[in-house]
Amino acid sequence: MIAWGVGSGGVTLSSTDHEAMESAFAGEDWLRVFPGAVVVTLADDAHRLVLQEKLVVVSKEQLNSRAYFVMSPLMGSGTGIYRGFLPSTLWEPLVKKTA
Repeated sequence: MIAWGVGSGGVTLSSTDHEAMESAFAGEDWLRVFPGAVVVTLADDAHRLVLQEKLVVVSKEQLNSRAYFVMSPLMGSGTGIYRGFLPSTLWEPLVKKTA
């Protein structure tokens, strides 16, 4: 999962800004698109790094570094299990922010 937005409260990205970020996913196998986020199929860590670099370029060159993004780790191969780690004390605030 990859999500993007801005770093300061009260500031939002326009629909054109979101479209610019989404342009980095051209040719990717999208599973689900949300406003400001996407779930995408990636073959491996190398594929993930290529996509990460595309997002960095879009943020810097098209959005003047206004957009920040977060990429979750890859899921376990064939298991559908999230391999990332988040301390238990952070899940509740994260759920509230993304509700």
